[in-house]
Amino acid sequence: MEEEYGLNKVEADCLKKCQEAEAECRSLWVRAMEYSPRLAHYCTHWHDFTPGEWAKLLANNIEFIHIAPLHKLGCAEWFIVLSHQPALIEKCSIID
Repeated sequence: MEEEYGLNKVEADCLKKCQEAEAECRSLWVRAMEYSPRLAHYCTHWHDFTPGEWAKLLANNIEFIHIAPLHKLGCAEWFIVLSHQPALIEKCSIID
């Protein structure tokens, strides 16, 4: 990572810790909204979620379909979503 970003070891370690903390924060939000979708109103990380995190959210909470970036979901993510929410098949853009 150091060479990739032109960082020294201390900077690279700090960057890694920040990235890990960001991933943990997103994970906490996903778990919280799985438990209580009403918490979505308080989430400020929508644009940060990965396709995998969106798949997990959609698999457990169909109401997020209107805000999810469906165009970013790949085959693996759609498999997760449709395994739990088969009614969303019509929203799946990768099935011909």
